[in-house]
Amino acid sequence: MKISLALFIFGLGAQAAMVPKDSKDECCFSLKSMGDLKQDTFQDANGLLHLHTPEEHLHKKPSKFCLNKVTNALKDDQGRKCYIDKKTKHFKCNHGFSDAASFIGEGVHLFTEKMEGLVACPSRKGQMNLFVHHGDHANECKYVALKASEDCLPQKNGDKKDKREEAGIPAEE
Repeated sequence: MKISLALFIFGLGAQAAMVPKDSKDECCFSLKSMGDLKQDTFQDANGLLHLHTPEEHLHKKPSKFCLNKVTNALKDDQGRKCYIDKKTKHFKCNHGFSDAASFIGEGVHLFTEKMEGLVACPSRKGQMNLFVHHGDHANECKYVALKASEDCLPQKNGDKKDKREEAGIPAEE
């Protein structure tokens, strides 16, 4: 009985450690797409970010992310670093990846430090996977921007309108 209780308490502690919490150096939020698709952002087991989840995810909560305001590193709620895969151009989060992209904010908009625009493209599973726009996307892809649920993103100096246009972020409605 004592062992079961100890394991239960240990499990609660481990689970609590995974829940993102704001600190003075971190901003935690969920992401929603703007533009042609207005959907919550989810992750699959492999860390790929996507929109428009299939029926099995209807009762799942949107993924949570934390942005370190000092390093501009983005992590998911499991502590995995988020980045743009250089080969596939997928936006994803994985353990052990050291070359994570820097992310910046303008108001509540989130994008990569290189100001790359994002597109959501259909997958065979019926969801819309997120990619960095690189010109090779089919007609069924939609331009999207990511909007944080909290207004705590670090601000990059410069004209916000110009930065959003440069990144392909549609005007707010």
